[in-house]
Amino acid sequence: MNKLINTLLKVLKEHVSQNNFDIKSNQDEIEKMLSENPSQILKLELDNKYALNKQLLDENSDFINMQLELTDFLKKYRHLFPEATAELQLNQSDQNESQKLFAQTVNGKLKFDKAHPQYNNPLFFKNLLKYYEVQENYEMCEKLLKLRSS
Repeated sequence: MNKLINTLLKVLKEHVSQNNFDIKSNQDEIEKMLSENPSQILKLELDNKYALNKQLLDENSDFINMQLELTDFLKKYRHLFPEATAELQLNQSDQNESQKLFAQTVNGKLKFDKAHPQYNNPLFFKNLLKYYEVQENYEMCEKLLKLRSS
């Protein structure tokens, strides 16, 4: 069962990484489209790209939450999985800290303010802003921008 859970954690992590790559590529295409002549932009195509990014971000949130749940489960019941302790520690150190922080931030578990560990990371901020933009949570976008400008 240990190997199965660790394999599942690895697959979830790889899928999140692939989704992040796809989101970045899709966002680059969106930015390219928006920089072109406005009359050439197809609203439907733009809407589809935004919808795809939203779907991928939702998937990432689910997959990251599942990774956290499985890791917490293995920690809590490690007495049932004594051989998993070493592998779990390796997987935990290998997990992308930024992804965990992102999931905690968008789920409201970690407030994004000046004390946030990724506050000064421009890529993290950009991804957070894009996430709320895709979610059409413009109030949160405005809050983030005001926080950044202060």
